[in-house]
Amino acid sequence: MIAFFVDQFLKYFTLPILLGILVLIAAIFGTWKAPRLTSVLFWATVATILIGSAGVMNMPGEVSENLIWLVLTFPFIWVGLQFWCYWDRAKWRVAGGMICRCLVCGIIIIVSPPLG
Repeated sequence: MIAFFVDQFLKYFTLPILLGILVLIAAIFGTWKAPRLTSVLFWATVATILIGSAGVMNMPGEVSENLIWLVLTFPFIWVGLQFWCYWDRAKWRVAGGMICRCLVCGIIIIVSPPLG
């Protein structure tokens, strides 16, 4: 019985946490070695997802309507962030801007009341 609970704990909690830590380490290492490329490939995608999540949680109206607007604007936000990553010539300003966007949207998501 205890082995079952340990197995379930390892399967559902430990593995996702370890994978998340590995992805974060890879993103930090990639940002250090190639900040502009990592900003385009990783941070622009994460920032777009977090911007969409923060928008859905804080926009007025029904959640289903907000999700429709998110689906319609997601490609434009993502391409716009990628374009900005290649447009700006300062390599650390791009990475710093993307990381700051991710942090601000993450804080907005954490502070916002849950959807109901």
